[in-house]
Amino acid sequence: MLAFVKVAARCGARFVISSDAHNPDQIGQYERGLEVARKAGLCGEQIMNVIAKGEDPEPKLARFRPSTHLAGSAKKRSDLSKDLHEYK
Repeated sequence: MLAFVKVAARCGARFVISSDAHNPDQIGQYERGLEVARKAGLCGEQIMNVIAKGEDPEPKLARFRPSTHLAGSAKKRSDLSKDLHEYK
């Protein structure tokens, strides 16, 4: 996994660290994700749910706000959901 993260980082990927919980007892256990991020040399700007010391949080927070660009478009969110379902 570490090699994959390093390659993805070199290609410009952004990351989110999660607990990857498979049962309730694992929720919030981020240690493995943080360990991989550190070993891969990721910085705060590459991790979307981490705000680095001194980093402006606004660009990251904006990515998590509901999109308004679809509001007036011909395709509504329900249409997009249908398209995604059919794509699978």
